[in-house]
Amino acid sequence: MSESDVERSHGMHVVHDGPRQAPPLLLVHGSGASGGTWKPMIPALAAHRHVIQVDLPGCGQSPPAASGRGGRGARRVGRPHRDGGAPGGRVGP
Repeated sequence: MSESDVERSHGMHVVHDGPRQAPPLLLVHGSGASGGTWKPMIPALAAHRHVIQVDLPGCGQSPPAASGRGGRGARRVGRPHRDGGAPGGRVGP
């Protein structure tokens, strides 16, 4: 079972699951979706990772961005594990 806590960061709805001292895993949803996309997988992932789910601006529980400027004041959470998929594109190094 995961411990979950919700916050709003830079206007975005952010959900943390699992132990904060575990290696971070950032989950970003696809176009037109929300962080809820990952819900069925969270218990297994949060058993060994600090799972961070975001609702990007204008999706899920995040309001639309106020302006086109972003990325200012981001906080470092360590080097997250990256994996994912994109239709017609490559994700990762």
